[in-house]
Amino acid sequence: MKKIYLFLIIAMSMSFSPRETRPIRKNLLFDFTAENADCLTVFGKNMMQNYNSIGRCCSYSATRSVSQARSGNFSILYNLRKTDPDIYLSKRVEAARASNDEPALIPRWYGLSFYLPTDYIKDPSPESVSQWQSPKGMNPPLAIWTDNGKWKIVVFGVTKYDLGNYVTGKWTDYVLHVKWSTGPWGLIEVWKDGVKVKTIPGANSYEGYPGNYMKNGIYKWPWKKGYPSTTTSRNIYIDDVRIGNEKATYEDVAPGP
Repeated sequence: MKKIYLFLIIAMSMSFSPRETRPIRKNLLFDFTAENADCLTVFGKNMMQNYNSIGRCCSYSATRSVSQARSGNFSILYNLRKTDPDIYLSKRVEAARASNDEPALIPRWYGLSFYLPTDYIKDPSPESVSQWQSPKGMNPPLAIWTDNGKWKIVVFGVTKYDLGNYVTGKWTDYVLHVKWSTGPWGLIEVWKDGVKVKTIPGANSYEGYPGNYMKNGIYKWPWKKGYPSTTTSRNIYIDDVRIGNEKATYEDVAPGP
C-alpha cells in the first residue's frame, strides 16, 4: 500500500511539474490560429477567432493549409498572382479585422507569424504583408513589408525602418506594441523572433481618422502600377494572429502554443 501511495505522489508531481505549465493568455480582442474549419467562411464584427472580411479574387487566393503551421495544424496560405483581377482597385489578397473594439488612440499589442516559402525570391518591388489601415483610406499609418530581401516597418507609407534580411523556409515571429497617437507622444515597439529590434516614437495615426484596423495578407501595388518586378506570384503563410488590449502583455500575443 505504501508503494502504491508513493507511486501516486511521484506521478502527480510529474504531471504538475512547473516545466509543463503554460501561461494563460489574457486581455485578447482577437485570437486567430486557423484551426477553425469555418475561419475563412464565417465572419463577424467582433468575433474572437475569425476575420470579418477577406478581399480575394479566386478560390486559391486564401486557403487553410496543412503544409505549414506555427502552432496547431493549420495556417492561412495567401496566394497572389500578377494576372489576378483587381481587388479594391489593386493587386491584393487580404483578411481584415475591422471592429468597434479598437477605438481612437488606445494602446494595443499585436502578434503574428509569417512563413516565407523557399521560392519567395528577392523582388525590387515591395509588398505589404500586414498593415494597419485608417478609415481615411490613404497610405496605412503602419505596415510590415518585405522589400528586396528585407523586412521593413513602414509608417504612413513613407518612413521605412530596416529590420534585417528575411529568411525563407522558416517562421518569423513579430510582436508590436503600439501607442496610437496623432502627435509626438505615439510609440511603436517591435520584437522579431523574441528580440526587440525597433522603437519608433512619434505620430502613427491620421488626425481626425482614428481607430486603425489590422489587415493581413499580400498587397502588391507595384504590379498595378507597372513597376519593375522579378516575380509574377507570391505565396505566404500567416498564423497565430492576436490582438491584445491596453492591459495585455508581450506573452499574451506572442506567436506559438
